[in-house]
Amino acid sequence: MLDRLLYDLGVRGAAALPAGVCPVRAAHILRGFSPRTVTVLTVPYRAGGDTGNLAAFAAAKDYHAYFARLEEAVRAALAPLCPAAEVRVFADHSPYDEVTLAARAGLGVRGDNGLLLTEEYGSYVVIGEICSTLSPEELSRLGIPYLPEPLAEESCEHCGACGAACPGHCLPGSDRAGCLSAISQKKQPLSKDEEDALRRAPYAWGCDICAAVCPHNKNAKPCPEGYFTEDVLPGLSPEALDAMTDGEYAARAFGWRPRATLARNLSLREVRHD
Repeated sequence: MLDRLLYDLGVRGAAALPAGVCPVRAAHILRGFSPRTVTVLTVPYRAGGDTGNLAAFAAAKDYHAYFARLEEAVRAALAPLCPAAEVRVFADHSPYDEVTLAARAGLGVRGDNGLLLTEEYGSYVVIGEICSTLSPEELSRLGIPYLPEPLAEESCEHCGACGAACPGHCLPGSDRAGCLSAISQKKQPLSKDEEDALRRAPYAWGCDICAAVCPHNKNAKPCPEGYFTEDVLPGLSPEALDAMTDGEYAARAFGWRPRATLARNLSLREVRHD
């Protein structure tokens, strides 16, 4: 059954919706593919422990590679069961607003920090989608819960913790221009204010500040043993970055940017203006 396969791969939330009720924000990503159903997935990634100057998603191995492996496994499992089925898996680079989609699939609520907040793993989940030509009946036989209509999207309690803690003062409801995670991933030259923000930041890549203070993360479970618990970085120094091979660098979530981007961030953090 597909549900068992997904669970064994580390998926902890899965629910399917008709493709027609899933708002598309980037149609070009589908490249002419017309799915019948969209199975929304939540995959916890935080192994626990100290990840130093890296946000938890950056300390783990690249989640894009995880979803590529998941797609291969799903295709292989479906081949003898539903040989005519067409399947595409998306995560991050997705046709959909993934937080909205997951909330409407009943997998969590939207936080004021813009993250999906799940019951067991808090906001430390990656959202993905299995878009397929599988029918609702086929999905049900494969063990995937199917919702003929999206649920009403729910939000958090608006406690204000994330907004008060955000060093970029970009929560909630702002344009997020000051988001440290976004600044740390900019390849273009940084403004003086952005450089100063990174000098003061506890992170060289990403930012977990709004997640760390969220009440929904207080008792968040670590992810299950598997892909995201293997080879977790305890932080990164300029020397450790230099010692990484190109393959090791590409295997991380920060590998989508040139090495010079992360090297810049690390060098800025070594010169603080506290």
